[in-house]
Amino acid sequence: MRQLSYTVMLSSIVLLLSCQKKQEVSTATGKQPYKDITVTEAMNLIDQKADVVFLDVRTPEEIADGMIPGAITADYRSDSFKQEISALDKSKSYIVYCRSGGRSVKASHIMSEAGFSDLMNMKGGYNSWKEVNQ
Repeated sequence: MRQLSYTVMLSSIVLLLSCQKKQEVSTATGKQPYKDITVTEAMNLIDQKADVVFLDVRTPEEIADGMIPGAITADYRSDSFKQEISALDKSKSYIVYCRSGGRSVKASHIMSEAGFSDLMNMKGGYNSWKEVNQ
């Protein structure tokens, strides 16, 4: 009898934990404020949609080494980053990039909280752009 109680209790715990895990994954996926895209996908979007804007969130020192033609800039590490993005048109689509893809993810989260809805993170950032466009 005691063994049956342990089995039932263990089964209940396993079932409960598996349901919780599924809910966490579902919630996390549902709240992702951006879509990851490749450099090639970004280039195709520019050709297809007139309202797509490249947003470079690198530092001025990094930008001095080159940037995507036509991109606008807002330094993620700057104290004025939130002010700079609040001045942008929220109705446009933004392809956010940095040097390698880390800061652009963080910037996309901040932009989503500020009311931007069409955000894309260019995987690999400017480093990937340079590789594809040599």
